[in-house]
Amino acid sequence: MKLPKNAKIRPTTDKVRAAIFSILGEKVVNSNILDLFAGTGALGLEALSRGASKCTFADLNIKTIIENTAFVEKNKIVIKKADAFRILKKSEEIYDLIFADPPYGQYNFDNFFNIINKTLLADNGIIIYEESAKAEMKKKIGYYECFDVRKYGDTNIFFWRKLL
Repeated sequence: MKLPKNAKIRPTTDKVRAAIFSILGEKVVNSNILDLFAGTGALGLEALSRGASKCTFADLNIKTIIENTAFVEKNKIVIKKADAFRILKKSEEIYDLIFADPPYGQYNFDNFFNIINKTLLADNGIIIYEESAKAEMKKKIGYYECFDVRKYGDTNIFFWRKLL
């Protein structure tokens, strides 16, 4: 996996990534994925390697994502050079899993979850939001509720679902 040379990217560690996908289990198979703040594309690539049918990678710097996805079948990936909030507001696609791994402490959770179009996440879909272990998050924001939190060192993984 290639990393950008001078970017402030903090890829999800192998340990945390393995834990996330262990929790998600078979939910990944045949799913449509959105990897926001994709950085290296590690989360989306892991999902594809575990049977996801398609992944949309979104980040402002896509050079490394392009390099890291060069071996993937082109019909399984979409790469968007865009701000995550623009994707959340404008996408008309429905995703089964949304990974969001923004730079720690730089985004307001309320803004993030209030912007997500209610139709963006499938009814049984999950949002996996990675943030600093120091971060505190409400249990419900907008159309979404946090149903699980896992701590791994200095990282918290928040699992969200849509309120039906």
